[in-house]
Amino acid sequence: MALGAAVYGIWREGNCRIFQHQAVEAEVIVKRVIKKVWSYVASWRNVPNTKENWLLSLSWNFPQCICCAPFFLKNKVTSY
Repeated sequence: MALGAAVYGIWREGNCRIFQHQAVEAEVIVKRVIKKVWSYVASWRNVPNTKENWLLSLSWNFPQCICCAPFFLKNKVTSY
């Protein structure tokens, strides 16, 4: 996923340089790739709560909720 986002970001930058004559710094491209991957993964739910997934979520600053079941599945609410 990260590789695909990186390839797309570089391809897009190449097209902008060729067709629109606009250039963006490499740091901006890297930030865009990280943001795209983070946004995609942050939308995941019910990722297995393993040590590897937990460490990955810490290193990428993902929300901790991706490594657990949603609240309404873990705690059955019978009354509101």
